[in-house]
Amino acid sequence: MQTVRFQNTNTPLYAKFNVKKGIISAAYSIALFDKNGQDIIFYHKGKNNSPISESLIELPTPVSSNHERFVRCITDFKGMDTAQNKTYHISLEIYQGNSLLGTVEQEGELSYNQKCLMFFSKLMEV
Repeated sequence: MQTVRFQNTNTPLYAKFNVKKGIISAAYSIALFDKNGQDIIFYHKGKNNSPISESLIELPTPVSSNHERFVRCITDFKGMDTAQNKTYHISLEIYQGNSLLGTVEQEGELSYNQKCLMFFSKLMEV
């Protein structure tokens, strides 16, 4: 888990699922949990081939309310051409406005057609 530090300003926080490399089809969910990791505060579901999914997902405001909360991203993906291209590089990115605050990522090679990954980031106010 990566700790992402943000400033308490009026500039919102965003999360983004990103396919940086690979010919894959991915379904993903981004959830924001309370500081105890028990309750889901916010939930978003998308696919990497949907234009709306490629955009930044705004997290709840006021921004200060996200202190000590956790962002979780779960993705199931499969290679679209594993005979020719088995590599992948995917990430969960956290932004404040246009500034990238942190990235949790994984890259590798698909040994099977499908794979499931989970990423976590803890949000901390500076």
